[in-house]
Amino acid sequence: MANWLHYHAWEGVQTRKRKHAFMPFDKMTSDKMSPDLKIGDTIWGFTRNDNQYYLMGSMTISWIGESKDIPDYVTSELLFNQKKFTACCPTEDAGIYKAIALDELVYAPLPNFDGGSELGSLPTISLQGFLQIVDDAFVEEQFIGLHQ
Repeated sequence: MANWLHYHAWEGVQTRKRKHAFMPFDKMTSDKMSPDLKIGDTIWGFTRNDNQYYLMGSMTISWIGESKDIPDYVTSELLFNQKKFTACCPTEDAGIYKAIALDELVYAPLPNFDGGSELGSLPTISLQGFLQIVDDAFVEEQFIGLHQ
């Protein structure tokens, strides 16, 4: 099973925290979904503001498909429902959604991005729609236990 980083725009994070503060991280929507994303993989949401990185939450994927067909076990309000695809988990199994500042996130190794890169080397424009595999050892060392 793979670990993925998914970018959440800072403005969207602020809106979600203000309007949907208690909504768990039970879905990710996109107009383009990687064919390598599989059931059982974990998605780690992150954001960046003024060169500070924040881990937003995690979910282990139990379903991937068109947003219009999202399973009934996802009971939280559907945000960004104009997006074509959704990867999700049951709402009752979802992790919390909160910003945890992580100084080391800037060093997250992205083995499949541009021949291998670190997250901090990417310009903001590269983060739009960002969904990339992150090194498993880095996830184990930096993320595990933060969004239980």
